[in-house]
Amino acid sequence: MARQSDMADDGVLGVKKPFSWSSDPFLAKEIFDVTTTQPNFRHSYSSFLVLILKLGCSKHFSPIDDLLVRLKSDQYRVTPTLFSYLIKIYVEADLLEKALNVFYKMLEFNVKPLPRHLNHILELIISHCNFIMPTFDLFMTTHKYGVFPNTKSYNILMGAFCLNGDLSIAYKLFNKMFERDVMPDAKSYRILMQGLCRKSQVNRAVDLLEDMLNKRFVPDSLSYTTLLNSLCKKKKLISFFVE
Repeated sequence: MARQSDMADDGVLGVKKPFSWSSDPFLAKEIFDVTTTQPNFRHSYSSFLVLILKLGCSKHFSPIDDLLVRLKSDQYRVTPTLFSYLIKIYVEADLLEKALNVFYKMLEFNVKPLPRHLNHILELIISHCNFIMPTFDLFMTTHKYGVFPNTKSYNILMGAFCLNGDLSIAYKLFNKMFERDVMPDAKSYRILMQGLCRKSQVNRAVDLLEDMLNKRFVPDSLSYTTLLNSLCKKKKLISFFVE
């Protein structure tokens, strides 16, 4: 049987409409706080989400922290949607450290991050070149929490390091995939080949293509285009086909 406080949903009391319609985040927060004081009243989880979005879009982050504390202390059952919102809010505000910490915040709420949640964090944060290493540090510790990066996770990071000119780290990640029984895909090879070609290391890119073919991976058209363009620049196209 549901608790009485749970039964007094804010939508039933007619609070949810003015709360969600208010364009002023502070007014919305005020309505939220006032209604909380009503006897036998408990805000729905969706109301927390709406308010967090409003505050995040208006870049008022301190009240968001307070709401997260209330969600935890009042033992709400939260969903991964909350954390997806938080990641997006923090990245758009360039609060990258807070965005990374969302991973640990999920654990605090007993929500186990899945590889797709990790990938969401990586994809949004990795575009900030000055924050690659902190993201890499998070990536390297996730297995301690039972979260195992998948092929997409590795591809995201390898692509970032290749674009940043850090081929050695990209190669270490590529080799780490085999150590951890994560199967690379055609994109994994293409990312490395593109990185090598940007550094004019065409011979190594050709060797990588051969390794790819030997392992029975099928290169995509972009992989061939990248390699052929680099060979043309190096005037090695004929020798490539002769070999």
